[in-house]
Amino acid sequence: ETITEELGRANLLLLCCNATENEKGVINSIVALIPHLYDCNMNKKPEAHFSNFKPSKQTNDSTNRPAYVVDVYEQYDFSYSNVFGEVKAYEDIPAKSLVYDFYRTAVFCKDAIEKFQLKSTLGFQAVGKNISFFVMSLHFNKLYTFTELYLKFILIPQRQRDLLNIIGHIEDLLFITNIVSSVCIPAATDLSQYYCPTIPYLVDMKKQLSTRKRKCSLTLSR
Repeated sequence: ETITEELGRANLLLLCCNATENEKGVINSIVALIPHLYDCNMNKKPEAHFSNFKPSKQTNDSTNRPAYVVDVYEQYDFSYSNVFGEVKAYEDIPAKSLVYDFYRTAVFCKDAIEKFQLKSTLGFQAVGKNISFFVMSLHFNKLYTFTELYLKFILIPQRQRDLLNIIGHIEDLLFITNIVSSVCIPAATDLSQYYCPTIPYLVDMKKQLSTRKRKCSLTLSR
């Protein structure tokens, strides 16, 4: 059965009637994507445009900010940042660059926990259409955990037929939303005694990540 764009959006919005605030946020995000999935020229590689990021096959030259960040405001005043991500618009990226972005995301998440005194932070790495999520937490003295969320592959929709895939991940997206709203928030107790400096090697690792004669020991599955 063929469903028009208007009918599809209307049916999704009807789900908001008995939904929680987080569920409404996920549904509205999907509805907002629908108009952008039409008239795509698939002969060209997709590009994502952020205010501080230009898609490129090269590693982002900016070393002091991530490609993507979520800021939280309270009464129109900035409060804290709790989500950080690195984005590569193409999939044919050297493993060294991917590992470098992975480390950058971890460092941004760690620094945010300390700067804003958060319980946890969320990081993600998007490569082409694939996206992986990680949670940074600090529960013990100088022991930061960076745990990948075990989710089915979430593909960023780029065509009409990709819409069914993202709708099929509503529960996963809600799970991520709940983590951000319930865990990636200011800590109730002072955790400063657990903090430790970031290893300088990780701060300036672009040229030190691996030698030219040896392959990277860490690779990310895609």
